[in-house]
Amino acid sequence: MSRFVFGFALIVLTNLSTVFGSEDSGPSPSPVKVASLNKYLDVVIANFVSSVESKDLNPLVLPNASLPITSKWYFPYEHLTLTDGLLHNIESIKRHGDCWIAYGNDTIEITIDAALTDLYVEYDFNASSPYYLLSLMGLLHGEVGQTQVVIDLTIDTPTMAIRANKISFPGAKKLDFSIRSTILATWMVNIILEVVTIAAGLLMNDVEAAVTSAINDFLTNHIPHMITQSF
Repeated sequence: MSRFVFGFALIVLTNLSTVFGSEDSGPSPSPVKVASLNKYLDVVIANFVSSVESKDLNPLVLPNASLPITSKWYFPYEHLTLTDGLLHNIESIKRHGDCWIAYGNDTIEITIDAALTDLYVEYDFNASSPYYLLSLMGLLHGEVGQTQVVIDLTIDTPTMAIRANKISFPGAKKLDFSIRSTILATWMVNIILEVVTIAAGLLMNDVEAAVTSAINDFLTNHIPHMITQSF
């Protein structure tokens, strides 16, 4: 089903070259918006979700992080180290808005507006101290909330080469932390949560990088195969 729809869309739009005069040696025309592909995008996202499950990309691995600890209260710890980070539920991606396709100068440009609705992260944390016996460890849980992602693709119609021009994450970035599987005192928990909340922007960059990598892998390894099989 997905292969047929993808091939059909590309065949129709490739034939539009006669309308827009793609063989003209003059200046390249600006891309002309020609169609909405909302139903098609739903099929592509379904393929992406299947790919995530078959490739064991849920959860995605996040890089380690080391955060300085500063507090107005006495707290004999200097750094908070986050390890074994995992990003869960990338398969929660859904279409967020309209998907538009434009054609111009033998290229197809596709803008995809989607959202990830149930992302969350988990890290093992360790608060290091000059006093060995005072080390603190536990599990850090972070709710990402809804994350919008906009993907701008270009397909070269003569070669069917596809590339992601830009994958962006507009809108507010939210990451709410809590601590699990620990017996820390409340004031200790609050200090650690304060540290990771201050660093939430940096940790969100890691989340966005992981999502971008997964999407790029899908575009590089799956969509070209779908196009080839369509013809």
